[in-house]
Amino acid sequence: MKMTERTLSDTVQIVENKEVGRNSYEVCATALATYDETCGRMQVVLDSFVRRFEMRGHDEILRPAWLPRSDSVVTHVSLDEAPEAAREILASWAHKVRNSIPGLSEWGPEAAWLHGAQEKKFNFNDVQVS
Repeated sequence: MKMTERTLSDTVQIVENKEVGRNSYEVCATALATYDETCGRMQVVLDSFVRRFEMRGHDEILRPAWLPRSDSVVTHVSLDEAPEAAREILASWAHKVRNSIPGLSEWGPEAAWLHGAQEKKFNFNDVQVS
């Protein structure tokens, strides 16, 4: 973050709760909004995750392949309008996250993504040039 930027909001919104066996899961959308007063620019960094809620211990954060990829929105607004604009951007992102949630069949105890199976990340080192 630049010296001229300030944080407007750092929000985690639970978009849906799921129960699988004895485990509780929260599908979450996040937004970190910063504002640069020198140029009237707001940036909102968007992300999402699934949190397995653990009453007596450490929560587990999962990032299944079905969640939308992280994103960022940059817009020019006045400081007075920025908080409302950030809320609208988060609402739109939360809607996108909610729409990505798979049906009940993907939430069974045997679902691979619940056991740490993640989407393979692209790695430039894996590419072979001929």
